[in-house]
Amino acid sequence: MVSIMSAIFMLNFIIRYHRGSLLFHSNLRILYFFLCLCCSSYDIFNIVAKVHHLTVSLLSESPCQIFMPKYLYMAISLPLFFSINGAQFAQISIIAERLAAIIFVRNYESGYRRLGPALVATVVTANMCTICYMYYGETFDAPQWSARALPSTIFPRSSLALLVMLIMNFISLLITIALYFFSRSRRERITLSSKFQSNENAVVSNLLFLISSLQFATLFLSLMLNLYLKSIRQPSTCCIQRKFRSIQLLYADITNSVNRLPYEDETTASQRYRKQNQPRCTYCYFNILTYFAVVCIDHLNVFCCRHDSFYG
Repeated sequence: MVSIMSAIFMLNFIIRYHRGSLLFHSNLRILYFFLCLCCSSYDIFNIVAKVHHLTVSLLSESPCQIFMPKYLYMAISLPLFFSINGAQFAQISIIAERLAAIIFVRNYESGYRRLGPALVATVVTANMCTICYMYYGETFDAPQWSARALPSTIFPRSSLALLVMLIMNFISLLITIALYFFSRSRRERITLSSKFQSNENAVVSNLLFLISSLQFATLFLSLMLNLYLKSIRQPSTCCIQRKFRSIQLLYADITNSVNRLPYEDETTASQRYRKQNQPRCTYCYFNILTYFAVVCIDHLNVFCCRHDSFYG
């Protein structure tokens, strides 16, 4: 149900809100659109994987019937992990775009119009290289019971990829916090010609700071927990899943509180600008946060219960 709700919200945002949104710069809109596409594709393939596994688990007459055909596993698993990795790379590219917008505030509007497409191309290339590295030499001949579980033969490479993503998310978290304080201090020393662009950067930075920090912190903790569970690989770790559900509820409460926090030190024009566009931005951030919550829940379930015969 959570995956279905996340997919509906994300598709609704892409269809109704993205084209009419004027709050963000064109580069940022491109990156957010790509992020939403990754989130939506993950939700769709995740729903397909869950429905297939639930159906097979209920209708199978022998334990051997729960194993997936080779090509069906490839058709679901590869796009699934491509989407989750693409979403994380897209989130990092958004921080890179904001870094360029704040540092080169004087000529960003006219001199960096192709930055968004270039970052999207970089994200796709990096994601494809990551997938090729993880699945290099894999024949997919081993029996697999869930498309959301990685083959056991690629565990060393997948653990290394998780470690790299863990480091990248931690660095991005630090950059997000640094950009927030840097944009606030630099706004006091800008010239009048770049005042409007600086106000726009301040509004976007305030919105991105709280949400992106929470997202990166969630991804950081999720990847760290995945590495820990993959290192021990014991059935008794299922107890961690029950304890982690309370953390998920706390995370949802914090997210709702963050979306209601006021933003300080803004001009009157920036306040009117934010009030007109904040509901739409908050709706976008809520969809993306819902997606990341689904990702954390799914990965925790896979690594905790990978020793079970059936996965409900």
